[in-house]
Amino acid sequence: MFDVYLIKKSTYLTVLSLLIASSFSAQKPSIDALANSVMNLKVFDNMQNRHLAIVDSFSNVKGVQAHFYYIDTLINKSKRAGDQQMEGISWMSKGNLFLGTGNNFNSIESFMKAITIFEKGQYHSGLCNATTNIGNTYFYMGEYEKALTYYKTAISHCKKIPQSNIHLNAKLANLYNNLGSVYCSKNDIVYGKTYFSMARAIWTKTNDSLSLAYVSNNFGQIFMDAKQFDSAEVYYKRALNIKLIKGDLSDKADGYKSMAALYSNMKDFKRSLENVKMSLTYLDTNIYSRPLSHCYAILNGIYHEMKDYKNELRYFKLYSMVNDSANSREKISSITKMEMQFEFSKIHLADSIKSGEEIKLKDAKISEKKQQSYFLIFILILTVVALSLIYSRFKLTKRQKIIIEAKNKEITDSINYARKIQHSSLPSEKYIQKELGRLKD
Repeated sequence: MFDVYLIKKSTYLTVLSLLIASSFSAQKPSIDALANSVMNLKVFDNMQNRHLAIVDSFSNVKGVQAHFYYIDTLINKSKRAGDQQMEGISWMSKGNLFLGTGNNFNSIESFMKAITIFEKGQYHSGLCNATTNIGNTYFYMGEYEKALTYYKTAISHCKKIPQSNIHLNAKLANLYNNLGSVYCSKNDIVYGKTYFSMARAIWTKTNDSLSLAYVSNNFGQIFMDAKQFDSAEVYYKRALNIKLIKGDLSDKADGYKSMAALYSNMKDFKRSLENVKMSLTYLDTNIYSRPLSHCYAILNGIYHEMKDYKNELRYFKLYSMVNDSANSREKISSITKMEMQFEFSKIHLADSIKSGEEIKLKDAKISEKKQQSYFLIFILILTVVALSLIYSRFKLTKRQKIIIEAKNKEITDSINYARKIQHSSLPSEKYIQKELGRLKD
């Protein structure tokens, strides 16, 4: 087994040196050699570690064109060698590269290709990663329900990975963190915090400091949204400090971007500008990407608040250019059609049902307090309604009793009055006796 740190260090130096070449065509032989260095290792774990080190190195030196060429080369080589796992992982890397540049359509297409390859060999670890990344893509697109479906599908694949797999807990923690992000985006903070805490517990146990930075950033976002800026700053700074030591260029850019967004919300525009400009130093401004779009949006907002309309217009135009470039590649209907083409709807439907059963207990525990609150509210409402009905019935009964008593009195009075009239119209008994006696005589 190779030392991963040494692999990454030597690979970074190799990639850096080849990218210094005068032209892209001059770089190709060296990039071909990198792909060969992966395929020649034979042992899959070593191949994967080498490949991931190369991908990380390209990410750190902003070599996007060379990065794409390397991945395409590796896809072709692994396909010719009949290595399904390596071919699937290569398509995964390509999808992630598309995702990083804001090309969601090609990102999902690449992940779908990885899925069809992984399915042939029932590589559940690869299927877990691919469905996770499709969930990520839908999350960035704001399609939260679809993101939840794919994340839960990924959990079902993760449960099928042998327990001996050293990456199993890391995959689960990543999925919990992703679920937390989706629920927070849906303003369900209870679920969000719960899943973030589940992820943090695993990463703390495995001492994964960079992943802890990600979840720390997520907690910072929760506090910022709640206008609890002091707490948000603590979490964001903690995340940034780790990313500056452990993270790649995108991690560092994201750390500074989060700080910039926080200070902008705090109306501290000086510090916001400092941080967003630091974020831009880690981004390739020639590549239209989601992080670049976020930075331009922050700058546009800052200059608007500062009434610097010239710069506000400048960054609004840049923001629009980035978004227009990304949106022109977005075709949701094409993505849906592609899902049908790969028959993935059948896969994720079955897996979603199964995964839904597997995580039902977790979700039930999380929602238990909510259900108790809802039950108490329901009982309270039911009690109020019942009391209202009883009171209304009491008033109705009382009103009916009064009406009946009034009617009875009216009838009694009528009878008495009639009796008086009758008595007044008849001759008296004394008069009748007198007349009868006279008739006898």
